[in-house]
Amino acid sequence: MNLKKLEEKYNYSYSKFFKTLWNDGMIDWFKGWNEPYTPTRNWNTEVYPKIKDNPPLLLHTGGDFEMLREEEMLEYEFCEWWDSKHEFIPFGQSGAGDLYAIYKNIEIDGENPIVFVWHDDNCTTILSKNFEDFIFRQMVEKVFDFETDNIGDFQKEIQLDLNSVKKYLNEEYVTILTELYNRPFTLESVFRADEMQNIFKKTIWFDGIDSEFEQDIDE
Repeated sequence: MNLKKLEEKYNYSYSKFFKTLWNDGMIDWFKGWNEPYTPTRNWNTEVYPKIKDNPPLLLHTGGDFEMLREEEMLEYEFCEWWDSKHEFIPFGQSGAGDLYAIYKNIEIDGENPIVFVWHDDNCTTILSKNFEDFIFRQMVEKVFDFETDNIGDFQKEIQLDLNSVKKYLNEEYVTILTELYNRPFTLESVFRADEMQNIFKKTIWFDGIDSEFEQDIDE
């Protein structure tokens, strides 16, 4: 994967943190898989078995998040009704096609925030002030919103994600995630929303988190 192409395309210099993840293959969910999907040969059959035990970033803990391929990042087709003044640098999407992106227009503490751009609504939400905080937020939210009948597999998968990413995260985030991920999980487990918000207030909070703006061209 060639990050220089993306930097040239978007006239943007990625953070040292992002570059380290990229160079270590943590942003790559596809490992060179570019073939058309078929019922018998697709990402689930050809790629996932190779990466599930040493997962790239947020493979199991991203919630409704999918990493884009390098080619998709390079050739991303922005909605024609989005105002071009908004400089989004794409890296992921939801299952419905909403965009996860770095937002180049503003800086928070010297870094560009991560935003979620709704594809079918004139709304962009600011999720975090940098990419590390975005990872932490997604991994915390995963355990406060889990729904599964197979608790054993769920715990194994989130632990695999934590093991692969923890060397990149700061010590405070690793400590919090380790405690959360080692709690006993049952279908009756109670992970309260107010506890999650308290965690965020002590860690990733900033003026403007979860604020929204419109990205469409003014009529």
